[in-house]
Amino acid sequence: MLCYSLQENPSMVGVIPTSAAPGSAAARGRTVVRAAQFGPSVWISFAAITPDGHAVYFATYPEPPTAPWVGQVRVVDLATGKSRVVHTPAGQPGLITDDPSVRHLLLQIQAQGTNSLRLASLDLATGYITYLPSGWLASMGDVITW
Repeated sequence: MLCYSLQENPSMVGVIPTSAAPGSAAARGRTVVRAAQFGPSVWISFAAITPDGHAVYFATYPEPPTAPWVGQVRVVDLATGKSRVVHTPAGQPGLITDDPSVRHLLLQIQAQGTNSLRLASLDLATGYITYLPSGWLASMGDVITW
């Protein structure tokens, strides 16, 4: 399965089988979550599918954005369609990336009890945040990488 996210209004996340015949993603795949499921003015900024194709992690944010960011990292089970919150706050939109195994997210969030933004690793199985040492932020515009 391939995962894609559309940042249009409304935003959504879809999946398409890698064996699908040529054609549009809308015709060959399926929508797994719509931003509107989580509120009338919510949008999705990030999505990643697990290597086994069983779940998709994604981040939702209220519109207009607030500071500090109050989004949520969520996961949806592709077999049942049920989703749950993994972590709140989600950090800054666009500054989230997954590791190749989709076991951790790297995100820029406000460090607890401070006004400063820090790079952190989110363990998707436990929801536990580990702040990385200062200076580990590998930022280029609105992108961070492992």
